Amino acid sequence: MQHPRRAIAPVLGALAAMLSLAFALAGCAAGATGAAQVTDSVDKVVSAQLDALKTPDEATVRSVIPTDAYDELTKYGIDPTAFYKALVSRFGYQIKDTAISSDGNSAQVTVSATNVDLNAIATSWASDFTAYVTSSDGMSAILSGDEGSLVSKGTSMLQDKVNASDAPMATADVTIDLARGSDGAWSLKDQNELVSALFAGVSFDDAMSGINGATSAAQAA
Repeated sequence: MQHPRRAIAPVLGALAAMLSLAFALAGCAAGATGAAQVTDSVDKVVSAQLDALKTPDEATVRSVIPTDAYDELTKYGIDPTAFYKALVSRFGYQIKDTAISSDGNSAQVTVSATNVDLNAIATSWASDFTAYVTSSDGMSAILSGDEGSLVSKGTSMLQDKVNASDAPMATADVTIDLARGSDGAWSLKDQNELVSALFAGVSFDDAMSGINGATSAAQAA
């Protein structure tokens, strides 16, 4: 049987693949002239992309997540679309400020974003999953070579924490940078800023490091 860390790694990879939605759904909008029109155009780009991230349909999720990652999630009883929607179901944002450069070719949009606190959830999950792995049930699964049971338990625990009505929340201001191309269309300079806004300033990679830390501890246990 694989160590718990290696067993759950493909599932974590599949979760990370969901965040590629931020790249796949990001687009651009035609430019405008006049200060008010330019600001409005920029705000619409940011709003459209954040709204699209919050409300993807199953077909979009299925087309974006690699087949092996999608199958890995379903293998352990996780509905990829449902889990992604749970991650963003409480996401909300408000555009606070939009600054256009003097040459009119770049912009910064400050967004106040709120969502489940992915770092806090990952930290809590890390503690609970480590406790499970070292419990009699967890040790029994390890000793019997029941990898599926171990990984299913870990992923269901994570899903439950995301879905909990009292899940910790976070709010943060996030800056999103845009550039206007030669065709006048606005697009994001850094797609990671969109993901940061989606998770209220929390890096998805940083949050997943908490989960990796738990699986490392479970491996050492």
